[in-house]
Amino acid sequence: MLKKILYIMHVDWDWIKQRPHFLAEHLSKFNNLFVLYPFFKRRAALTKNEKKQLHARPFIFLPFRNSSPWIYVINKLWMKLIFGFVIKIFRPHYIWLTSPEHIDYLGPHKGLKIIYDCMDDVLQFEGKPAYKERLLKCEQQLIRQASTIFVSSHYLGKQLEHREPCGDKVVVVRNAFEGPMLDASLVDLHGRGTTQQEVLRIGYVGTIASWFDLDILQATLSHFDNIDYHLVGPSELPASVGPIPQIHFYGPVSHDNLYSYVKTFDVLMMPFRVCELVRSVDPVKLYEYVNFGKPIISVYYQELDQFSPFVYWYSSETELVTVIDELLRSGCHPKYGSEQRVKFLQDNSWAERTVEISHALDGLG
Repeated sequence: MLKKILYIMHVDWDWIKQRPHFLAEHLSKFNNLFVLYPFFKRRAALTKNEKKQLHARPFIFLPFRNSSPWIYVINKLWMKLIFGFVIKIFRPHYIWLTSPEHIDYLGPHKGLKIIYDCMDDVLQFEGKPAYKERLLKCEQQLIRQASTIFVSSHYLGKQLEHREPCGDKVVVVRNAFEGPMLDASLVDLHGRGTTQQEVLRIGYVGTIASWFDLDILQATLSHFDNIDYHLVGPSELPASVGPIPQIHFYGPVSHDNLYSYVKTFDVLMMPFRVCELVRSVDPVKLYEYVNFGKPIISVYYQELDQFSPFVYWYSSETELVTVIDELLRSGCHPKYGSEQRVKFLQDNSWAERTVEISHALDGLG
């Protein structure tokens, strides 16, 4: 008998693809999934993701719900009506939540098992103190009511345990790679024979927000006149950040079209600021970077140790300058070989993660 899962996302289906999208697609292959996702009004910041025969419907939050207590109360009643209606009609066995905020919108759900899939430390995102306090209470309530809590990293599981005892509910299910795996003929693992005079094209794929270290990119430009940066993804940087020579912004790109950009880059990079939010992150982009077969540069933090065979690390501007200089001098070679790449991607696919999740759900009965 197929499990019926009401799968409630915290991001628009057309947002740049990440964990909730991939898991929804794979879980739907073996379960009866009904997906609800918030409609994001800034459509220009979105891509166009296929639903692949998913039963998915948008819902609309009231604006300013996080800044006005009265609007929040009205929004809460509105969301309870929506969620309650779907639960009554769909009659799920499980309710899958991707944000603590969602627990505030569930009415009576006796007999239904709650799954909390925690991919980020949401309390570390920017927000007003009153909103973050409410979010903390929601997360504590969700931890108490959840039958299982999936977390994307060990550090994230520890953060939840500090806020509310989790017992044996926490299961670490890391992020993963979404195929298809690029054919070996498209992946050059031998470097490009870069010389000191050629321009090194360094690419980034993902959201560009407060955790993105634009300052360190600008700092490296004072050391090299033969590198430039190419940033692919939605940008949440303030309007005051104007054009920057040698740094190019492309905006959001659909997941299926990423390779058309990435194939023109010499190196892929993850330039994050190491803050509490980032320490809990297991980045989907690093799995996908390995598939592209390019040299990879990333800031280091402990949760990324599994990527050490594939990534050139830095922890400061000086170390980043040294890494870039070595890549320019050595011919821009990846750290890894073809067999390493293939095995890693096979072992760390979303299909494999879904098997892990299915085993955990089977244990719930």
